[in-house]
Amino acid sequence: PAPILAHFDEAFTMMTPGGTILPFAQFASALPNMWGTRPGLVMTITDVVLRFCDSRSALISYREHQAFGETANFRLSTALLLDCPDRSTPVWRHLHETMEA
Repeated sequence: PAPILAHFDEAFTMMTPGGTILPFAQFASALPNMWGTRPGLVMTITDVVLRFCDSRSALISYREHQAFGETANFRLSTALLLDCPDRSTPVWRHLHETMEA
């Protein structure tokens, strides 16, 4: 989980499909408990659209397909990524996920 968390800003927030807002600390503490809990999970990202971009940030949307055995779902997501001078790659500042009907 630590290498994954390096890609998130310390001010990161996530709006879950159920409407709960998770701050970075809560997201970071939950991640180790999720790691490896669904072997065989396949996630596919499609329909990536750049909604906004400037010299320091990008707002993207995408469709995420999660397949786990006989179960599958789709999420529509919007993410805000920041270019931070002290990081080698952009970091996630905000993620909003919505279940696709």
